[in-house]
Amino acid sequence: MLSGINPTFDMSVSANSSAEKVEDIESAARAFESLFVNELLKSMRKANEAMMAGSELPMMSKDTQFFHSMFDSQLAEHLSASGGLGIAQALIRQLGD
Repeated sequence: MLSGINPTFDMSVSANSSAEKVEDIESAARAFESLFVNELLKSMRKANEAMMAGSELPMMSKDTQFFHSMFDSQLAEHLSASGGLGIAQALIRQLGD
């Protein structure tokens, strides 16, 4: 055994590491769900644009498309933070073991 090492300190460090690991897993899971939802929304917008191809509607301008992409990003972040589709919770259960 090494002299000068406080065993209570070592236990607190490992407890903090475990708590930090759980926080990291939760953060990564929410970020993944946000990215997944954002890609899902982006695909839905592209499908809508394909159906509206050739139309001269104001909703099809480049500016509107830009703001739609910003809105989709914020919506994806909000959905994942508030429970979203449940993907983050499934990942946390899977990775937390």
